[in-house]
Amino acid sequence: DAFATVKQSVESDSNLSARTVARRFVETYAHKFHRNHFLLYNVNVVLTGLYNRNPCKDLDQALVYHRRALITAHEVTRGCNPEKTHLLLTFGESMAAASYLERHRRRQQSAP
Repeated sequence: DAFATVKQSVESDSNLSARTVARRFVETYAHKFHRNHFLLYNVNVVLTGLYNRNPCKDLDQALVYHRRALITAHEVTRGCNPEKTHLLLTFGESMAAASYLERHRRRQQSAP
């Protein structure tokens, strides 16, 4: 079971292997399952968390998986679902971090 392997990698706290297994799962099953399938949603949420562990390096990838999870949550869950609310809050934090990092990069490039 591929999802069990992803879950086991996350629980063993092996961040790199968990990311690799989860990305392979998404690449393999994204075209076989409906985009709102619960397994794809769960893996996108897991990947969001894994990439948010190191936001300075992996923020772009975190935003990709976060956006996918948010779209699915918006289509599947009710309006005031706690999980959806948490995803929206963390997405806002990630967007703020991305904005800060972009400003910081611009300052470094324009400095003499």
